[in-house]
Amino acid sequence: MFEKSKCSTDKKLANFTKYVRRQHLARFMVQYELFKRQLNIKGSIVECGVHNGGGVMSGSNFVFQLNWFEDVVKTFDFKIKALDCYQSEMREWPHPRSLKNIKNLAQCRGSMIGCEFAEGFMLLRIIQ
Repeated sequence: MFEKSKCSTDKKLANFTKYVRRQHLARFMVQYELFKRQLNIKGSIVECGVHNGGGVMSGSNFVFQLNWFEDVVKTFDFKIKALDCYQSEMREWPHPRSLKNIKNLAQCRGSMIGCEFAEGFMLLRIIQ
């Protein structure tokens, strides 16, 4: 139905409820309610480990812009070992979930803050 519609992609996305299954719409609504509940929570909220962009923050219309980096030099080897538990999720290079890509990305982000490995986050707010 989505592909057959003659409307522009923008219009189809603006009216996405017409094109998605009820289960997906229900999931979207739950994510929206969770997003609303976290708005008044004090502290920094970080969403990580999201599979294919389907996390709570996916409906917030934020463009993911890295503005906070953490040096992970001391824990990077542990992270790589932990990924052994997720072999079914890992892929070969050049896939984003390849070990080579994960290391390259950590090195790239590390170079942004002057260390060997770093992870980047989008910090939405800081409560002091």
